Amino acid sequence: MGPIRSFSAASAASAASAASAASAASAASAAAKRRAARWAAVRELGLDLAALLWPATCVGCGVVDRELCAACTRVVLGGDAAPVRRVDGAGVPCYAATAYAGPTRAALLAYKHGGAFGFVRPLGRRLSGPLERVLADDSGGMRRLADRIPVLVSLPSRSQGVRERGWKHVDELVKVALRASDFPAARCSALRALRHRTGQVGLDAVGRERNARLIAVRRRAVRRLRGRPVILVDDIVTTGASLRAAVAALEAVGVEVVAAVALCTALRRDMPQKTEWNLTGEKG
Repeated sequence: MGPIRSFSAASAASAASAASAASAASAASAAAKRRAARWAAVRELGLDLAALLWPATCVGCGVVDRELCAACTRVVLGGDAAPVRRVDGAGVPCYAATAYAGPTRAALLAYKHGGAFGFVRPLGRRLSGPLERVLADDSGGMRRLADRIPVLVSLPSRSQGVRERGWKHVDELVKVALRASDFPAARCSALRALRHRTGQVGLDAVGRERNARLIAVRRRAVRRLRGRPVILVDDIVTTGASLRAAVAALEAVGVEVVAAVALCTALRRDMPQKTEWNLTGEKG
């Protein structure tokens, strides 16, 4: 009976240790949430004071308030209860958080072209919705995820855009999205835009396909990505040409792409570039 009692005692000790670790992790998580809530409250107070001292016009609705008023912030965060939507034409299962319209469109334009880096928080949090939807997808490529940790690969910006902006806007959105969700993923800057690639705005369907193919996989990233499921990330998906080109480039070097996500989905407008700039605010 001695060995049995010894085994039972060891099992009990192991169970107690596991329970203690779980309790400690739960307490740490609760403490982190309380700290985040306090910081959010302090930040909101700071924004209110700033709005009083330096009144701004909301980019979403034009009301004199903050740069993004509370009502428009709720819309950007998904308070409009719009479901994550499936997008066709990307070459892999693709999901977008919302339509490229309203306060979300206005905030994204200000973030990309107006220097409003602070909008990365609500926009990035909205991007977490499509990422979580990917985990719930039991079709095709998602079944191949199994227990493998996926790698998120952002579609690249042109060098000129990064210089003008001061940051890689999709990468920054991904960072926030990962912090805002429980999505288990790594990140890798695996793609680069080639010379002579321009913006997609104003191009017809043929021009978009040709321009989208001016993309390459960084050689140092290939070894890291092989054998791991990749999920592509973009800010806006229109025809899916950029995503299809990225899928083709990665698969050509033996990398498996299982899905794609985007913040917004937009309708294509076959118009001259200047006219489309006036309508959408997007630069070429």
